[in-house]
Amino acid sequence: EGALERLALENDLHRAIDTVVKADGRLDILIGNAPAWTMETLIDMKWESWDYVTGVILTASFRLGQLAARVMRDNGGGSIAFTSSIDFKGAAPSFSHYGVAKAAIVNLVQNMAFEFAQYNIRVNCVSPGPLNTQQSIDIVGEELMVKFRKYFPPVPLGHRLGEAEDHAAACRAPGPGGRADGGGQDQARERGGVGGGGGGGGGRAPREGK
Repeated sequence: EGALERLALENDLHRAIDTVVKADGRLDILIGNAPAWTMETLIDMKWESWDYVTGVILTASFRLGQLAARVMRDNGGGSIAFTSSIDFKGAAPSFSHYGVAKAAIVNLVQNMAFEFAQYNIRVNCVSPGPLNTQQSIDIVGEELMVKFRKYFPPVPLGHRLGEAEDHAAACRAPGPGGRADGGGQDQARERGGVGGGGGGGGGRAPREGK
């Protein structure tokens, strides 16, 4: 079963890249933002849960970034951005597999940035805190989210809960020859671009990020 799941994932990743290249003739920007989580303590965590969360967040990011970089290398360069989380910085009780995978994303990005630089490919990640998304609602419940939308204590500046648009703005990455002021957002529309994974980041309040 595990081998079949990995094969299905591999096929999906190839299909994502191939679809963009077929439509636009090239790939300049990749945004990897696939969410996965379960709520389990380490001592009771199922092997399947560990494999699922680390597979979606880490393994798929490695493979998707690798496939994208091969296309970008042949096109003269590009930009890759992945989503980590503030949970990479410390313990995440009942979300340890999530925190471990997000910490690994930071190191993966550092290694990709170093190795892909010779191909004019920039690699970065964003490590957001809590965001006003469906995943946050699924974790903490709508009643608590209503309070957080009005006043979110962990954020000193304005006590404002982050929005998906804030995360998207942070992920703007220019392609080859692009501007450093976020010009890559327009390039993603005008030229080949692919987003890996599901919707905007959510999180476990008060410290969870997508």
